[in-house]
Amino acid sequence: MILVKIIAVIGIIALGFFVLPLISCGGGGPGPVVGDPCAGGHSFTAWTDHSTVVWGMETRACSICSVKGLRLANSNMVQLSGGTLYSTASGLNGTAIASLKMSRYQITQGQWAAVMDGTSNNKSPSNFSSSPESGETQAQRPVESITWFDALEFANTLSALAGLTPVYTLTGITRNDNGTITGVTTVEENLSNNGYRLPTEAQWEYAARSGSTGLYSINSYKDEVTISGATTDRGHLYNHAWYNVNFNSRTHQVGLKTANDWGLHDMHGNVWEWTSTVSGSDRVFRGGSWGSMASYLESSVWFTRSPDLRNYDLGFRLASP
Repeated sequence: MILVKIIAVIGIIALGFFVLPLISCGGGGPGPVVGDPCAGGHSFTAWTDHSTVVWGMETRACSICSVKGLRLANSNMVQLSGGTLYSTASGLNGTAIASLKMSRYQITQGQWAAVMDGTSNNKSPSNFSSSPESGETQAQRPVESITWFDALEFANTLSALAGLTPVYTLTGITRNDNGTITGVTTVEENLSNNGYRLPTEAQWEYAARSGSTGLYSINSYKDEVTISGATTDRGHLYNHAWYNVNFNSRTHQVGLKTANDWGLHDMHGNVWEWTSTVSGSDRVFRGGSWGSMASYLESSVWFTRSPDLRNYDLGFRLASP
């Protein structure tokens, strides 16, 4: 059973001049053990923005031992009030949504590297691992080409680093040579735990709509043929999404397009996003991608694929209670 992979005493994240040991006192797991200087509990400093090294993340350190923590920055998690979902997707309209937090941006390649370094899944999975658009930052492009299982493992690993209790239990993990999870025996989720998790498809659509009952989270929409080149009207989908009108055959740095009314970026386009929702043997993903037609970006559109699928237009974002 793997909830989270913790590195041994020599394991570190090295990002620029920042070194982040991912060990507990004694190297025995996420909590202190008897005989360690922190057997009575770690004494952590306050969380500090560390975006200059790992964009969109914060760190903290124990003042007694070498343990450090990592989490998504508070500014990267948007608090959403609960409400009722309007949806044209089958079976979802009227779903009650409890309050939750949603990551403002899709998980980036830099965040993946920071969190997964030292685990079995530490190699960059992304197809678009170089040649960003001029003026954009490679590390801030969305991570893609990950399986649904990989997304769960990332959520668990980040939860442990943040001092939270992981949501998922994965057993019987199998991996390819790059460490990507290709299959598991069982997946269990405990939503009463406080760790990061994938949003359900209902939560995802609720967040994407940000109160809208139209096709998209914007108040007006013009056909993509008529708006190619338009850059000033906030109502244009063109200004909210990377899709097949403006994509330039690649993913783009997250957050460059206008956010929806609740402050969430790239809910339409850039990369499709895994959700936690199970559909038979498949998993649901939402949002459309850089190569999608505008109709695939509609808030209620969904597709399903096998959880071991890896594709260069498929990523994720995280939620928390």
